[in-house]
Amino acid sequence: AIIQVISGDRLERGDELEIHFAGDSLAISSSGLTLGTRAHSISGELSFSSTSTTIERANVPNSDEQQSAFAIDGKYGWNSGDYEFGPLLTYNGTTVDGENISSLRVGGFLEYNFLSPNRPGVELVPATGLSFELLNATLDSSSGSGYGLTVYLGGKYFMLSDSLAFTGFLTFNQDNISYANDRKDTSQTTGLRFGIAQYFCC
Repeated sequence: AIIQVISGDRLERGDELEIHFAGDSLAISSSGLTLGTRAHSISGELSFSSTSTTIERANVPNSDEQQSAFAIDGKYGWNSGDYEFGPLLTYNGTTVDGENISSLRVGGFLEYNFLSPNRPGVELVPATGLSFELLNATLDSSSGSGYGLTVYLGGKYFMLSDSLAFTGFLTFNQDNISYANDRKDTSQTTGLRFGIAQYFCC
């Protein structure tokens, strides 16, 4: 059978088409955006970055430090096509002023997929997003708490399969941490983040 669609949105791979007879006429309807195997995702990413930190201490002049840092994060996401969102868990490690700092972060993320929704059949999905995290940090023997905000730009590339994506983002982050020894760190971080995201249905 040859079916000609003369109205409505153009059908693309991933759409569902329903055909049924009503009396002697043929009715065709499309469900529109179908996410199928990309409705949910689990992803892991590794970040390498350069950080500039301003250190404030009681009765001590402020100082600025430059250092490199790394972070490992895991995410669970819900995909609506244009938007993806969900919880985020991150471990971050760096060295500031000769001292090792590690932090565990819990928060959430929101991504916007522009140019094309993230749906089956689309191989390259450009995206931008932001994340907000509450964190607990350890500075040698002192503990601290604070928050971090990250914005990023990049995309997801489904090179090997329709449900497995390689991810890459340029990131900018700001952290604010207060320690028990009256020290405060304010840091700005720019870096690259790479990872893998596995999408699945239902």
